[in-house]
Amino acid sequence: MGQGSRVLVHVDSCLPPDTPGLTATASSPSPQCEDYFFWALSGATLTAGQGTQHITFTSGPPGTLMTFAATGPRFCGTGHAAAETSPPTAEATGSATICPGLATRLIGSGGATCEWTPTEGLDDPNSCSPMAGPSGTTTYSLAVTSALGCVSTNDAAVTVTVAPEPRRDLIVDRCLPPNTPGLLASLPGGGESYLWQVSGGTITSGQATDTITFTSGPVGTSMRVAVELSGAGCTGFTDTEMQVDFDDVPPGDIFYGDVCAIGRHGITAGCGGGDFCRDASVRRDQMAVFLLKARHGDAYQPPACSGIFNDVACPGPFTDWVEQLWFEEITAGCGELVYCPSEPVSRAQMAVFLLKTEHGAAFVPSPCAGAFEDVPCPGPFTDWIEALRAEEITAGCQASPLLYCPGSGVTRGQMAVFLVKTFHLQ
Repeated sequence: MGQGSRVLVHVDSCLPPDTPGLTATASSPSPQCEDYFFWALSGATLTAGQGTQHITFTSGPPGTLMTFAATGPRFCGTGHAAAETSPPTAEATGSATICPGLATRLIGSGGATCEWTPTEGLDDPNSCSPMAGPSGTTTYSLAVTSALGCVSTNDAAVTVTVAPEPRRDLIVDRCLPPNTPGLLASLPGGGESYLWQVSGGTITSGQATDTITFTSGPVGTSMRVAVELSGAGCTGFTDTEMQVDFDDVPPGDIFYGDVCAIGRHGITAGCGGGDFCRDASVRRDQMAVFLLKARHGDAYQPPACSGIFNDVACPGPFTDWVEQLWFEEITAGCGELVYCPSEPVSRAQMAVFLLKTEHGAAFVPSPCAGAFEDVPCPGPFTDWIEALRAEEITAGCQASPLLYCPGSGVTRGQMAVFLVKTFHLQ
């Protein structure tokens, strides 16, 4: 539709090609401008209606830009409009195979503007040359719009194929004897190149192949093996943590697997000198570190202390951890503004600590049913103790009769079991 002075020209902007009997109309808000219209067409053929408001015409061949001008009586001016035959033809290129995490450029043409679908992985779906970095193989369809607003109806599409990352299961024992040569780590599967790293130990052979031999570190060492693997033009990375045995928790010990697991996860490095101190009681200040690392990961560091508890010096080796446990509402201390940092954690207290760390401060266990003979129901810790049993984190301290030993202190070996079961550590 176009306007010159008071004359308006009305015609569809997108028309089929070589088609007779199409119509255009001229109008004006002024009655004196509607007596006579002289029509001038370019790219189309006028077939009837010259001198009137309504004309019929035959459109031009495919791809023709047509113009329409209608001149009214004196002083009424000329109205203009444009149309085109056939919608624009969208063209899309850029099909490619990319590695995970990378992107490729798509190219669209054939119109004034572009629209790509789906939008996943595109930096700008309305750009004619967006970057595409989908997480998985994706076919993108392109529609283009001409300057007159005509939209393409043809299918134009490109496919971005995301190659599988060359990442496979790393085969290695994760609990290791100390200072032992000839240990193996492998990543079978026919990669093109391998680059291995071992921290806490020493690679002795096999670099650049799918299998290495290495020597483990001394007792209580946390180790890590990592490999960068190239294949099919892409690079992948995989790693795993390992734990060298502690002197006082050898293979066959009832706590061996759990102690190894919390060591691998960086929750503890033992008590020093290559020992874990499996039978030592867990103090309340030490427990803060165990719980927060299990909840947030081995790299977690709490904010600096501010001096909340009167009996916990700030700064201090455990103070940041103790105060963060308070901020997360896992503990309120053992009295008004006191924490009792050196007191051992009882099995009853441990139930509350574990469940609040696992589920959050708002967690409320179901009412007790009287499962343990030595834990009165109701009681201040009973709901928590029975919830711990319901989650199969503990079966108590004796099966017949069923006892929990609520007042007994939690040992470091028992703590390892509690943490592995509560936080599903592998």
